[in-house]
Amino acid sequence: MGVPLERILDEWQALSEMTDDVAARFSDLFASPLLAPDWRERLDAERIDELSELLGRLRQLGEQVLLAALDDSIARVASERFAELLGDQL
Repeated sequence: MGVPLERILDEWQALSEMTDDVAARFSDLFASPLLAPDWRERLDAERIDELSELLGRLRQLGEQVLLAALDDSIARVASERFAELLGDQL
């Protein structure tokens, strides 16, 4: 596509910072309702397995939501930019 590697790496850095914020939001979704205030006191092997499974499912949900949001954003923003570029030619 002709995009310089340095620019791609800059975008990677910017996107990584954004996805860290998204990951933090999903982690908060996991921690808030699923972990009671005394969760450490009740932590045993079975509960660790349950929490690991829930975290895996949360990760899958996060990936699906993020991809859907990105797809929507790309379609919307690209359409708007294309309309700006083409102006009256549409």
